Amino acid sequence: MKIMKPEHTAIVFFAHSSEEELKHKKIHNGSLLFHSLTQKTLKTIKKSGLPYFHFTEHEQRGNSFGERFTNAVQSVFNLGYERVITIGNDTPHLTTKHLVTAASNITDMKSVFGASTDGGFYLMGFHKTQFQTDFFKNLPWQTTQLQRQVYSWASKENIEILKLKVLRDIDVEKDVFTIGSLYSTNTSIINALFVELLQIQKKVITIYISLKTNNSSPEIYFNKGSPSFQFS
Repeated sequence: MKIMKPEHTAIVFFAHSSEEELKHKKIHNGSLLFHSLTQKTLKTIKKSGLPYFHFTEHEQRGNSFGERFTNAVQSVFNLGYERVITIGNDTPHLTTKHLVTAASNITDMKSVFGASTDGGFYLMGFHKTQFQTDFFKNLPWQTTQLQRQVYSWASKENIEILKLKVLRDIDVEKDVFTIGSLYSTNTSIINALFVELLQIQKKVITIYISLKTNNSSPEIYFNKGSPSFQFS
């Protein structure tokens, strides 16, 4: 097992501009949110002391996410780095410790993965000898099957896996509400959006109760049958 030095590791940071993010994630006040998340993640990356490459929609190449991911990672390996850690900007509780832990544990026989609650990953770290372009390009990205296939691949290749703590990422407005209600965060925009969403939900519940107690009003059916699921 070959232990690599920290300087042989680079971070691949996938983060679109806030304008591009809004095309894919419809979140209230999303532009400010995405900008804040990107800046917070960049600050986290810089604290690690590791070199990094920021891939926005302008630097990514490929027709699918798999192609864009594979091309970005391979381009960094082509620069001479032997280990790559990939992250996005949608996990507020990603810390410098996660990055440093990954960097110090990746070897030619060991990968590091940080799973997200939606079946994907907020962090993937691997050695260049493990990076099989065809496999990674054709993974079921952005589906709940991603974790299962990646872990199955590692098992077949006899690659040891270090699993970091599972974290929640932000894909829809519900995720902002859940993160704000379940976790503490020092990201002011997340806290502000949580408070705003909570006030919206309280208003919805008040209206719902008012309609329910008014016999002359027709029954109102909310998403999934309950106002508590308005952000599902």
